[in-house]
Amino acid sequence: MDALHLHLMINHASIFGYLFSVLLLIASMLLHSGLLKRTALAGLVLSSLITLVVFASGDEAGEIAERIPGISGQAIDAHEEAAEISVWVSSVAGAYFLIALYLLWKRTTVPLWMDVVSFLIVASVCISIYRT
Repeated sequence: MDALHLHLMINHASIFGYLFSVLLLIASMLLHSGLLKRTALAGLVLSSLITLVVFASGDEAGEIAERIPGISGQAIDAHEEAAEISVWVSSVAGAYFLIALYLLWKRTTVPLWMDVVSFLIVASVCISIYRT
């Protein structure tokens, strides 16, 4: 397995982590479950950390991809620029989710506005990843 395959594999782990965590977050809101909410937030923090690993593996993967016939350097450059935005959005989101997880651990509930903000942040992360 080379760096390109590793990059693609962990990239999908991050995406599925976000999607699964969003479903848990929605379920926690509907069921008013603190356990599900903590699990969702932990999954979102983990997905944000995985995104950092994906970004770190991108340079070497890009070098390999440039040697594949039919893949343009312009497409890879556009992907790299979008990835830089995504890693920043994901990092800020991960910090927010870590703070939310800490606050939830200290008490049994979080205010409704925090649920709404969490969901909006997840949506922005998903949009930035989709653009990548």
